[in-house]
This record gives sequence, C-alpha cells and structure tokens, in this order.
Amino acid sequence: MEPDGESGRELREAVVDALPSIVLVLDGKGTITFAAGTLPSHVQISAAELQGRSAWEFLHPDDLEDAVGSLAYAQTTDEEPVGPFLFRYFDRNGDVRIADAVALNRSEAPAVGGMVMLLRDVVGQQAVERALECLAEGGELAVIAEHILRAVEETPITGPGWVLRLDWLGDPVEGRPAQVEVLGLSPGAVTLGTLAAHVGDWVFDEGAEEQLVDPDLSTVSVELRDALHGLGMHSLVAMPVRTPDATRPDLWLVACNRRQAPATVNERRTIRRYASVLSVAVERLRLQAELRHAATHDGLTGLANRATFMARLAAARDGTYALLYLDLDGFKPINDRLGHGAGDAVLAEIGRRVTKRVGADDLVARLGGDEFAVLVREGTPEQAEVLAKAIVEAVARPIAVHDEQVLLGVSIGIATGAALELASLLERADGAMYEAKMDEGVGGWRVAEHGDRRVADRRAPRSNPV
Repeated sequence: MEPDGESGRELREAVVDALPSIVLVLDGKGTITFAAGTLPSHVQISAAELQGRSAWEFLHPDDLEDAVGSLAYAQTTDEEPVGPFLFRYFDRNGDVRIADAVALNRSEAPAVGGMVMLLRDVVGQQAVERALECLAEGGELAVIAEHILRAVEETPITGPGWVLRLDWLGDPVEGRPAQVEVLGLSPGAVTLGTLAAHVGDWVFDEGAEEQLVDPDLSTVSVELRDALHGLGMHSLVAMPVRTPDATRPDLWLVACNRRQAPATVNERRTIRRYASVLSVAVERLRLQAELRHAATHDGLTGLANRATFMARLAAARDGTYALLYLDLDGFKPINDRLGHGAGDAVLAEIGRRVTKRVGADDLVARLGGDEFAVLVREGTPEQAEVLAKAIVEAVARPIAVHDEQVLLGVSIGIATGAALELASLLERADGAMYEAKMDEGVGGWRVAEHGDRRVADRRAPRSNPV
C-alpha cells in the first residue's frame, strides 16, 4: 500500500532530495516553480537557490537559443521523456559547468503545471569525450591525459589524480624502469608536483594487469601520504595502463578519494574506463612512431634510408662535413650461395658495425643494396680517413651466418667540404668509392680532390681480410 498524506509527501521529499541530480519544474516562460535534489559538491549550487528564478539566467549565452528551442520542442509531446539535451550553465561562483537534461511535459497535470526536467552534471563525461576528440585529432599523450585527469576529479572519484609514465628503455636500476615520470596531474593534485612519483613498488610490477586498491595510503611514501592527507585524501586506486600486446605497463593512472575504505565497484569501473582511453592513446602514438620510422628508415637495418639522407644533405646550411660512401666487396656471392636471408643478416650486421664506429651526431644511412653512407659534421679529411680505416677493419671481421663464417671487404670514397657543397660531395664521394673498388684486393678507401670530381692519388694500403 502506497503511503499518502503527510507521510507520502515526506517520503517523496526525502527520495527526491536525495537524488544525485536535480528535478525542476519550469512554467511556459522558463521560471523554475519547483526544485529538489542535489548536484555534486563541486558544482556549488543547490536546489533552493534555483526555485523561483528564471532558468535562462543560469545558462551560457551561447546555449540559450538551443535551450529555448529544446523546451519548446518538449512541450509538443506528453507521451514520453525527451532528451537528453546538453548545455552549459553557471554555478554560484560564475564557473561554467556542463549538464544534460531529460524533459517530460506535464503542463496539463494540475499538480505539476509545467515541464519536468531532470538535470545532472556531466563535466567528467565531457572531459572524457574531449579526450577522445583529442585522440582522434592526433593530440599528444600529455594533452589527452590532462582531459582524463579533469574527469578523475568528478563523480564518482571526486578526488585528485595523476598519470605516471615508465621508462623501460633506459638503463634499468635493479630490474626496475630507469625513470618514473609524472606525465600529468589533475587540477587538485598540482601541488604534489614530482612527489606524485613517490609511490610504492607496485609501479615497478611488469606483470601488473589489475587495479591496485590502497584503502589507507599504506603503499606510498611517507612524504606523499602526508601531502595527500593535507589535501584531505585517505585512499587511492591505481590502474596499470598497457596496450594489448605490451609485456609491461606503459603508464599508471592513479585516483585518490577522501574515504578511507576499499574503492567501490563504480569507482573501479570508472578508472578502468579512463585507463582504456589512455591505452588507446599510447597504442596510437606507438603506431604513429612506427609509421614515421618506417618512412624515414631502412626496414632491414634500421638505419636512415636514402630519402632521409638526401633530406639531411639538403637541409644543411652551415659548417663543414665529411661524407663517406661505402660499397661492400664480396657481398653478391653470399646472396648467390647462401640465399637472400643470409644476405639480409649480413647487411644488418654491417649496419650495426658501422654505427658503432661513428659519433652520436653523425648520420649513417643505407642508400640501397649493399651501399651505405656516413655524414660526419665538422669532419676533417684526417678524421674521415681515421673513420674509414676503422670501418674497413670492422667490416673485415668474420660474420657468422648459417653456421658459416663469411668474409667481406668495403670500398669507401671520401669527400669533405662546406654544407652548401653537400650535393656535390655525394657525387664526388661516389666517384672516389668507384676508383677505390677498381684497385685489387678487398677493403680500402680513396679521398676525392676538393673542388672537382677527379680522384686524388691517395689510397690506403689494401690487404685481403683474414
């Protein structure tokens, strides 16, 4: 039996006032004739402040026309709820908030006499949607994380959070990632700064897949715990963010709460959903990096490709350079006798050996086939010859392939000059390499004369590798 009279009114008031949203009744002019319920505390506006005022004064001016039109449309139907309608509004402090509303026309009902509106704040939802838009637009990971972290501070989390990025590629320390970096902080966590990285050993767990729930902040450092207590926080949920094929987490998404208790199912579900957006962002950025690398690098050796090498030559504007043009001696028989798989393995090994001989600022490229090039900034002829000798010696060492030890040599042409001469340097170095290859033996170099394409009569002693 349904309660009626005074008890019924008390029950309805208690239920409606406890709703995590606001119920309004608007008359035909948009005046709020009834208001009940609550919005999250961060909205800073109550139902009592709304009653008797025009709904339009709370709306963002840019959304007013749409809101009036939506109300007029809702008044044309009385069979079922209409919506949701999305709009921006101002809270007590004049800050812009975002809400959606569902309308039900009850203008003909004597006890109501207006449009019933159910409003709920959706700032967190909007932040996630903005993160997805940023993802679709190719935005940076830090920017996507910023939007997600704005959502973290909204219901049901309603606490500060941050994103940690793990550097697994650097030199590990005791099996741990080389660095734990704070990628982003939510607005309420900004004061934590780098202290947010002072979490427990769980951040180093390569096999982590499930959420960590810390109901009393016992897994973080004393300094971070004290700082969180200063913010009124007493528990946290941390979610490892990993892409589908990843062997370890790329990120950790951390969210704090004022309650000292295990996280609710809704909180855990929400942070998992936020982490999935970050996972997609990490995967997209990884694929983009792979595509960029594939466009600029040789797929076999990982070195810069011809297009990248030529672009570097064209972009040089100042300084002097040494250019070494390399062509392997004795490579074709390896392909013919052992197959192209063996030849590919040999080329990859040659690329590694040459790269180890050059400086960090020098560029090594595979120009095609068994031809390579090295561009040395501020390289003198003497330095270039020292480098050529080191490369010849490195290439001459036996290479293990298909249970055999194969021997190669390399002919190198060298040209040096100013940045604006780089196009001609390539041609002159190619000519010098050709002259070097014409000599008997395996492995050596020639230096092109400065100023024209003739080859200087300077040649390295040559000998067969052992």
